[in-house]
Formats: sequence, C-alpha cells, structure tokens
Amino acid sequence: MRFKSSRTFALLLIILPSILFVAGRELEKLLLAKYERMRIQNSWPSGDWFALLMECLILLAVLSVCAGHGLRNRNMPVRLAVYDLLIGTVLGALVTAANRLLGLPGTIVFSIPEMLVLCAVGPVSEELVYRGFVLERSRRIFSVRGSLVISSLLFAAAHGNIRQIPEAFLAGLVFGVIAYRTKDLKNSCLAHAVTNAVIYCLSLT
Repeated sequence: MRFKSSRTFALLLIILPSILFVAGRELEKLLLAKYERMRIQNSWPSGDWFALLMECLILLAVLSVCAGHGLRNRNMPVRLAVYDLLIGTVLGALVTAANRLLGLPGTIVFSIPEMLVLCAVGPVSEELVYRGFVLERSRRIFSVRGSLVISSLLFAAAHGNIRQIPEAFLAGLVFGVIAYRTKDLKNSCLAHAVTNAVIYCLSLT
C-alpha cells in the first residue's frame, strides 16, 4: 500500500489544520507581547482589544478553510438550542469547580474584548477546526468513536496546559457528540460558547 493512500497519511492531513491553528494562537501571543512592549501612550488600544483583533483574523482564516465542514444552512430548532444552553451551563459549572480544585487562577477583572474572545470568537474558531474539519474528516477513515477521541485529544492538547487536558478532553467529547448527533456545527458552537461564558462569569474575582 502506498503511503499516500494509507491511514497514516490521511491522519496527518487531519492533524495539520490543528497544528496550524495552534501555531496561529502562539503567534498571536508573541505579537501581543510585542504590542504591549510597544504600547507607550494610553491612547493606544489595550492588549485585550489587540487580542480580539487577532482572534477575528484567525477566525477569518479558519472560515476560509473549514467553512464547508459541519455547518448547515438551516434554522436551529428551539428545542435543540435549549438543550445546548443547558448542557453548556452544566458543563461550565463543572469545569469551573474542577479548576478551583486544581487551583487554577480565575479572571482578574471583567473585560469586554476578553469576554468576546472567550465566549464568541474563540469557540466558533475551535468548533470549526476540531468538530468541523477534524471530526468530519476523521469519520471518513475511522469509526465515530475513534473520530470523537481524535478530535477531543487534539482539542485538549491545543489548550497547552497539562492540568486542563482531562477536562478539555471531556468537554471536547461532549461538543463532538452534539455536533455528530445534530449534524450541525451551530449546536456545538452554542454549547461551547455557553460553557466558556459560564466559566468566565464564575471565575471573575
């Protein structure tokens, strides 16, 4: 069997967008640090606004690559939206409790751009990459369970914090099941956004 027709090659093609996505996030951190060093005058926008701009650029790049994966041009049923809200709320509360048990720091102050990044732009980008592109492509060569595990592992690894990997993996499984069962990425985007919103609000100090 030729390498290009093997599962290994197909898996590398699936993993590549995740690597590029993480690289984009790391580049954002470097540019943000450089921007903060350059920002001398108070009239310049804060680093949070710069981070929001970078996240929007990442989202545009992700949309250009992954927009056709998992998104359906149809209305979301109210019943599913309610389920997504409930699942996101419960999951957010559980993750917050786990973070406190692990001693992970909470948010210091409320910030509109940071809230938009964590509760809107970021979740959409991540769902497009991990539940859209990765999950959908994985299902072409692996079982549903295997695809859910692969997408969740990549999602957890992208968080870059060893202590957060278990909860991120479990959250990824939940979002993956939602995306798979509803056949529409808007549902997992909503559940993910609500989860992050609950975590953000409960973590304010």
